[in-house]
Amino acid sequence: MRRRPALAACLLALGLSACSSNGAPGVATSSARLPLTGPTSGAAGTPLPTQPPPAAVVITVLSSPVQRGTRATVSAVAPPRARCRAAVAYPGTSTPTTALGLHTATARGDVSWAWTVAARTPPGQWPLSITCSPGGTARTILTVR
Repeated sequence: MRRRPALAACLLALGLSACSSNGAPGVATSSARLPLTGPTSGAAGTPLPTQPPPAAVVITVLSSPVQRGTRATVSAVAPPRARCRAAVAYPGTSTPTTALGLHTATARGDVSWAWTVAARTPPGQWPLSITCSPGGTARTILTVR
């Protein structure tokens, strides 16, 4: 009965895949490998990239609800130097709006837009998206009253 706790302690303490029969550290008899935790080399000794993938776009501020004929604003965090575009899909349009102020912008860690919601925009909830390259797309709903 005493061997099992000793064997388990040996495996946990030393990270070995096997111990001797008396529970003391011994020669590993398994082909199991310990996980690597640091940078390693790829094929032919080339280093693997250690840079994390680009951060996602996250909407941080939205002026909603907004009255027709007034200014709306939206802000997001995005990867630095990402090219970003904000768009609202108002009803009856085949493509998202290109209202003055919803131009392509370069993020500096954050990015913002301000535009006037047209007085003729129907009240309702309309999809708003921010698409950045790199970074992807974030979506939310703009409520117009």
